[in-house]
Amino acid sequence: MEPCILNINELSKSYGRIKAVDKLSLEIHKGEVFALLGPNGSGKTTTLGIVLGAIDLDGGSYQWFDEEFNSTTLRRIGSILEVPLFYPFMSATDNLKLIADIKRISYDGIDEILTQVGLYQRRGSAFRTFSLGMKQRLAVGAALIGNPEVLILDEPTNGLDPQGIAEIRTLIKSIAEMGKTIILASHLLDEVQKICSHVAVLDHGKCLFTGRVDNMIGKTRMVEIAADDMNALLLELTAYEGVMNPFLIDGYIKAELINGTTPADLNNYLFGKGLIINHLTIEKISLEKYFLNILADNV
Repeated sequence: MEPCILNINELSKSYGRIKAVDKLSLEIHKGEVFALLGPNGSGKTTTLGIVLGAIDLDGGSYQWFDEEFNSTTLRRIGSILEVPLFYPFMSATDNLKLIADIKRISYDGIDEILTQVGLYQRRGSAFRTFSLGMKQRLAVGAALIGNPEVLILDEPTNGLDPQGIAEIRTLIKSIAEMGKTIILASHLLDEVQKICSHVAVLDHGKCLFTGRVDNMIGKTRMVEIAADDMNALLLELTAYEGVMNPFLIDGYIKAELINGTTPADLNNYLFGKGLIINHLTIEKISLEKYFLNILADNV
């Protein structure tokens, strides 16, 4: 396993009676594109603010690179929190030079960054003339100044049109291919499914699921099945502990697999009961359905 980049242990933050982050524990490893996924108010931005030292925590702890957070650690991280701010009448290049001055970093590499984010041809244009997508790409460029090991992006496609969203996705993928670790907050399921390797589902400050994205969307949960004797099939499925909620629809029976049951297990069980099935298909659950199921279970 790759080294742990960020370790969060029982992190808590409250605003009055509202628990923005509720004993959150996570591990993020080198090279992952890790999403904090959840609806508005789930604690994503608060969590990122805490681990960047911008928000005081109430309880718990976190470590970057196996050490306590400090100014040296911060230099290894590039971030965009909330809405990126630049001087509207300054050019893209001059805005990035100002960021470099704040970070006490040389201007070397600014042209390379502008090329990477697709803004080199507009490097002399005033920020106010940029589209929303271009402004967001410049913000990513600002986060890349100093060649950080980790990039933190808070809702990187928020407010963008489809073309802008596609541009940011492509950019994030290209940065990940450089070997950088990326942590992003998002409420967009499609965004997470297309660009992230790992995900933590948050709701009301709690972590409901953490793991690989493909483990969420590749799970076999529902089967569609038929046999010559549908009544006997329904009876056996109702009695079987490996499935849940079998129901008849359009000439087939659908049932949700539980307790680690596989389609092969189900087929063997029915064969042992003297039933020969003549139809068996597997429904792969979508990330959206899995996400909504998780949230529903937490109500």
